Amino acid sequence: MSKKDVFPVTVRTWLGEQLGRGREGRDAANRHVMEVYLEPLVVYCRGHSLRRLGDPDDLVRGFLADRLGRDDYLMRWKKGEGPLRYWLMRSLTNYLHEQARQASRNARVALQPDFPTQGQEDGSEFDRACARSLISTALARACVQCDAEGLSGHWDAFVRHHLRGESYASIGETISRTPSQVAVMARTASHRFRDALRSLVAWPAATEMQVSDEVRELIRSLEMNNGD
Repeated sequence: MSKKDVFPVTVRTWLGEQLGRGREGRDAANRHVMEVYLEPLVVYCRGHSLRRLGDPDDLVRGFLADRLGRDDYLMRWKKGEGPLRYWLMRSLTNYLHEQARQASRNARVALQPDFPTQGQEDGSEFDRACARSLISTALARACVQCDAEGLSGHWDAFVRHHLRGESYASIGETISRTPSQVAVMARTASHRFRDALRSLVAWPAATEMQVSDEVRELIRSLEMNNGD
C-alpha cells in the first residue's frame, strides 16, 4: 500500500466498499456514522418539536440502533442523492414521528395539535454541529495522512499558522526556515485537510461544484457560529 492509499479517495467510496463486505464491513460503516454524526443529531433533536418524547441522546441512540440495524439502510442512501448528514436528519425526523404515533397508540389518545407532520425544524444548529464534527474528523484524518507521508513538519506549520494564528516568520524562526518555505509547507498540509473534508461531505453522483458548495456551506455555518 502506498502512502497515499492510507485513506480511500472518498468516504462514499469507502462506505460503498464496506457495505459490500457483509456484516464486518457494515459494522465498520455504522461505526463511522456513529462517530461523526451522533452529536450533531443530538443537537438537532434538542431543537425538534418532538423532543418531548424523551431524552435527546436516548432518542438519537435509539434511532441509530434502529436504522443502522437494517442491512439496507446505508445502501439506500448510497443509491440516492444528497449528503449523508441530511439523509440522517430526515430519517431522524421520520423516526420521531414513528415514536410519536406509537406513543399515541399506546396511550389511546390523539396526537397533540402542535406535533408537525412534515418536520420543518430549523436545521441551522444541526449544520453547525455537523461542521464542527466533520472539520474535527477531517483534521484528524489529515494529520494521520501527513504523518504517513513524512509531512509531520508540514502539518505542524499548518496547525500553528491556521489554527493558532502564528505568523510564517515566527514559525520559521523556530524551525530554521524562511517565511516563504513555511507558507509552502502549510499549504501542502492544507491540501490534505481540504481533501479529507471534501471526502466527508461528498455523496454518490455529486459533482465537483456540489461538493465545493457543501464545503463552503459548512465553513460558513461555522463562521456564523463563531460570530455569535
